[in-house]
Amino acid sequence: MLDNLQVQLEAHFKALAGRRRPAGYPVYAIEHALSDDAVCAARAAAALELRSRGPRREHWLAWVALAAEAGYGYDGEEYWPSLEETPGAWRTQYDRQTLRNWFEKFHREYGGPVPQGRWAEKFSIIAWPIAGALLPKYLQGHFARHLFQIRYGLGRLANAGADEIGAYLAATSDQRSARYEDFLEQTDLTGRIVLALRDEDLNEPVPRIIPETLARIVSDLERRREAGAFLKAARQVLRSARSVVSASLAGARRPLPGQLDQEDIVRPPRLVARRSADGTVLLGAHMPDFALAMKKAGLAAPALGRLRVRLCGETEHWSPGAALLSWSNLDRALPVFPEPGKSLVELDAPPTALQPILQPLTVLEERPVWLLHQGEDNAYRQVVGGRVRPSQAYLVVSRAAPPTDVLQALSLRPASASLDGVSAYAFQTPPSISPPYRTALQKLGLGYSLRTRVEPAGLSPVSNQGFDGPSWAAGEEITLRLSADFPAAEFILDLDGSGPSRYAAADEAVFVSLGALAVGRHRLKVTAVARAGATDSAVDASPASFDFHVFEPRPWPDMVAERAGFRVLLEPANADLERILTGQAKVSLYGPPGRRVAWRIDTIDASGHVAGGGPLTSIRLPMDADGFAPALKRLKDYSDAIDAAHRVDLVGELEELGRQTVRFPHKVDPLRWRLDPVQQRLRLIDETAHDEAVQVTRLDLTRPAVRTEASHADLVAGVALSSPGALFSAVYKDQRYVAFASAPPQEKLNELSQLGLVQDFRPEAAEPARAVVGLVNALQLWQRARPIGRMAALRKLQTVAGLEGELRRTFCGADWSAWLDASAVPELERAQAGVGGSPGFGLRMRTTTWAEMGWGHVRAEFFRYAEHYQITQDRDLADQAVTLAFRPWTLRLPAGVAPSKAVARLLDNRPLVRGAFLARASTPTLHGALTA
Repeated sequence: MLDNLQVQLEAHFKALAGRRRPAGYPVYAIEHALSDDAVCAARAAAALELRSRGPRREHWLAWVALAAEAGYGYDGEEYWPSLEETPGAWRTQYDRQTLRNWFEKFHREYGGPVPQGRWAEKFSIIAWPIAGALLPKYLQGHFARHLFQIRYGLGRLANAGADEIGAYLAATSDQRSARYEDFLEQTDLTGRIVLALRDEDLNEPVPRIIPETLARIVSDLERRREAGAFLKAARQVLRSARSVVSASLAGARRPLPGQLDQEDIVRPPRLVARRSADGTVLLGAHMPDFALAMKKAGLAAPALGRLRVRLCGETEHWSPGAALLSWSNLDRALPVFPEPGKSLVELDAPPTALQPILQPLTVLEERPVWLLHQGEDNAYRQVVGGRVRPSQAYLVVSRAAPPTDVLQALSLRPASASLDGVSAYAFQTPPSISPPYRTALQKLGLGYSLRTRVEPAGLSPVSNQGFDGPSWAAGEEITLRLSADFPAAEFILDLDGSGPSRYAAADEAVFVSLGALAVGRHRLKVTAVARAGATDSAVDASPASFDFHVFEPRPWPDMVAERAGFRVLLEPANADLERILTGQAKVSLYGPPGRRVAWRIDTIDASGHVAGGGPLTSIRLPMDADGFAPALKRLKDYSDAIDAAHRVDLVGELEELGRQTVRFPHKVDPLRWRLDPVQQRLRLIDETAHDEAVQVTRLDLTRPAVRTEASHADLVAGVALSSPGALFSAVYKDQRYVAFASAPPQEKLNELSQLGLVQDFRPEAAEPARAVVGLVNALQLWQRARPIGRMAALRKLQTVAGLEGELRRTFCGADWSAWLDASAVPELERAQAGVGGSPGFGLRMRTTTWAEMGWGHVRAEFFRYAEHYQITQDRDLADQAVTLAFRPWTLRLPAGVAPSKAVARLLDNRPLVRGAFLARASTPTLHGALTA
């Protein structure tokens, strides 16, 4: 049967490729044109061949078609079971590699697609059949919803190619699904699907997708009621825009010959700030367009290679170099304020070609003071020219306090800055700038100018992710107020280079309507012409550029969340669900007092549908520091559903005031752990390329510092998880995938004492230096492990605390450490006396207000005291000691030195280490430093 199928498919794909090649269209393996009965018969024959002798080269094309069929039916959980008739048939390394080789052959002979992006890199085998499947069923709902949401923006790309359309899809994703994000990296593939769906009615001589396959996709979409409605509405807009394309706004913004388009200039980072609820000035940086810089240099994303990046002051983890592309043109909160000339972004092992491109884009321009202007969204953004204007609100950020006379002359009001090393001052400029005011500005290195003003009027704009100016939804009328800081005779307007329009300035201001504009970025240039006799040296006659954005109308639930009458905040803002469950992050809600907010949890499957969850509780406002605790208790009841979810939504609803949703998507890795909570069986899902062996280790919960080898084959098949559970770590290509699977007793408990967990935290090595190395390595594993199963998050937290206690006892001695366990003043005073070295050092460790410092400041102060009291002159040694005490899982020992020898140096300086642990015991919470 497979012999005949091979001949049939060879003829079919050869003919299809012959028609597609002149048009530059790829051929997809899912376009096999086989009936359902033929596919079923082929699967049965292929399964028999696989069991008897393995997949044969003579039938390679049949296997490619069947693998694409499995990719089309892929549910987003595991690929290989969808290809198997017999469970476990595709576990061998050789067979998986063979399948990829055959898809590469399909690409060479018939022009099949080549997978791209993170998905192709991480899932280097299954990415091929899934790309050949065009649009897997589990992603179809996401795709239809996405097309509907961006239908107007796609409409203006009616003459664009597949790559440009695919890039627009990737840029407009709502990031609701990690798997869908990976799929969107196939920009050529997704663009071609859009074009095929749009042009299906044209009966083109060379269709991008054969009619049978396209009809199958559309039919499957229409079976999903909501997805079908989305697809129908999106196709109507796309087909309407296909024949009527307005280039006036979409294509008018082109630089004149010899001029450089301002959007093609890659600017260095700029300072930004926001005010928190308590008035603190939260400082950050508006990142450069790293993606544009790489494009201008002729480099693609793969050039980032093994580069790792993180913001200055971060010490917990590195991000892959590709994170720079997602940071482009976005505001990022700064952990520390950089030293003069130092980079905002640390680059670890940057490729030679990238170093001169990225380095200048990561340094904040040093200035005597940074001037930030308050915008319409109440955010403050740096004024690069350093010039103020009348009747505007500003912030001044400086490393040194301004002179007293300047503070008084400008009415600068001190504001608490979120970062050490800088001061912030707020002020409002007067309606007219007097000579003394000008002089005070000059002392700060600032100037002033009188300029044209362009301000929104009518329907208020909103802030939109990825654009730092005002934004309106498509279809909304955009009304602006034009005025000037000087008497104006008229205003000259130029929208997107379409030519001047003049408006007389009869009164103080002129109101103009731009109507409803196309989706995209727009620029309005306004020139105010001064009245005769209105002279001032500060008048700036250059046009004022007003950049704004028109975005796709968004779904009602999203708009309700943005404009709801209350706000849900996470602290820290990027906290994951595990931190909330363990109390390392908190949920805050601000709304009208006396009202009650109903909380619920929704768990979302790979297709984007609600798979589980339910109500949590209702909380009365105002919500105090522990106000979320009742919801948190119920949240832990859904641990099994959370483990299996592709995304978890935490939803708060307040009747007519709307709702707020906080989303926690789960990134999908090629190696991942899955626990069956009913059978108590743990499996390792392995979707790697099998080009390198996977090493697996285990740390039992009862001995959490002792590693043992585990069987990769057994774990892939599934093993029974005995109580109380264990941590499992799989290493593949220097990447570690760690999970802690908790297994509480299944039998009925007769007394509360049976709930207790007895743990032995001693490491395997007895020699102190080697014991410390073992404890630090264990802490690193436990800290990064994803908790799965009942009570996993709490047990992980308990284990980390126990390992930290054992580390302290090993370093400092059991008797001395016992005084720190109570964290009471008398015991801490006794521990202070036992630190050793100068008595003043121990006193400083116990009485310094470490909790009010950022992590960088803690390290600096600790070394200053250690040096002053002659404990050590070695800054690196002091950093290692304080890191071991406060966040040992981030410790990085010196390169080129055996870890046990590096630790031995610390053990030889007992006062330094005891001082660090005393400082930690005196600090229940450290701002920005203790959250894992």
